[in-house]
Amino acid sequence: MRRHLPCALMAIAVALLGRPVRAFENQWHLGAEIGGAKLLGEELGFGPRAGAYAAYGLSDVFDARFGAGAFLASRNAIETFAAADVRAASAELGLAYKLDVIEWIPYAAALAGVAWTNVAPEGTSSVTEWAPALGVELGLDYAVSRELGLGLHYRAEAWLGAGAVDGAMSLSLAAEYRWGW
Repeated sequence: MRRHLPCALMAIAVALLGRPVRAFENQWHLGAEIGGAKLLGEELGFGPRAGAYAAYGLSDVFDARFGAGAFLASRNAIETFAAADVRAASAELGLAYKLDVIEWIPYAAALAGVAWTNVAPEGTSSVTEWAPALGVELGLDYAVSRELGLGLHYRAEAWLGAGAVDGAMSLSLAAEYRWGW
């Protein structure tokens, strides 16, 4: 009996002192992000990006995601184009694969959706276009608590068939609230 006492005490200590698991299955995420973006196209500039997203933890490694973002940029005056204000937005659904479920949570997501662009050249009427969008997002989130997360997200999007804007690359800081475990 005395031989088993140290093992029993160790098991009790691990049970009492162990940290909670931070897996996020069956949990909702609602977040906002802000950062900068480079719209891809001929002579398009760098500008701000703001976005919002929602996700649901399908399992401890997969999330279903919905995200939307808005971009602002400008086109520099070049020979073939006048200077222009460029507004763009995209909305996408996707699936994220979380590489780990501890405090630091790296993930990769594949996204598909739609993009909207509005180009207003100086002195002429604006041109609005819709296009299918495909994207990839890489992120690193930090679980501050079970309910609060902070993150750094990189997103690359290709807007298929859009005339003035071919897509966007962005880097954003994010904060999210989680519930429903």
